[in-house]
Amino acid sequence: MKNMMEYKGYYAPMGYGDGDECFFGTIPGIADVISFEGSNPAELKAAFADAVEDYLGKDYPLFYTHLSEVPVLLRNERLRAGYEHLRAMDKRDLTANTFVRRIYKFVNDIVLSSNFTG
Repeated sequence: MKNMMEYKGYYAPMGYGDGDECFFGTIPGIADVISFEGSNPAELKAAFADAVEDYLGKDYPLFYTHLSEVPVLLRNERLRAGYEHLRAMDKRDLTANTFVRRIYKFVNDIVLSSNFTG
């Protein structure tokens, strides 16, 4: 389809508004309403990429869309340690409440051990 753009797996139809004399687009299929515009196709493409980046946030590398991306991410030492910890964890008794208690204890231990004063 020639009126469709793609960036990082997100697709957006684009259009042109005669009244505003600008190109525009939206990202369908997500919970948020995201629109973008540009005065020419290059600006529209850049605005679309910026909109996707804003939607994904700065932690995007932690989220992957395909298993082939995992080995690249696991080269990061901290991510690998977290991955190994989660992989080795006994998940049979893991409920939402247990998870929250463990995270709370983990964060509390870090705050107390670093003399964090807020």
